Amino acid sequence: MYGKRIKHFRKQKGMNQSELAEKVGLGTSQISMIEANKRTTSVEKLTKIADALGIRVIELYDDDKQEEVNEDSWALFNEEMKGKGYTPEELKKYIEIFEQIKNDKNK
Repeated sequence: MYGKRIKHFRKQKGMNQSELAEKVGLGTSQISMIEANKRTTSVEKLTKIADALGIRVIELYDDDKQEEVNEDSWALFNEEMKGKGYTPEELKKYIEIFEQIKNDKNK
């Protein structure tokens, strides 16, 4: 899950949980639970968390699970999927499919 990555990037930015919570509109306890992988969150909130941390959502996945995602592809994909209630795991699958289709089309 993405909890430990959120914590890593939050600390790297010198933020505490309260500061991150305020920036994304969540409670400190919610951030704590997300970081402990005891709670999932919506794609919209995950996107807000990534924005607050100055990173792309895909960077919240473990290093060994990250895919190289073209910035234009991510922007298009993110706009299309925003607010539709997909879990981060579902989004990762969609990103992989999206990139494969794009790569196949460019051959």
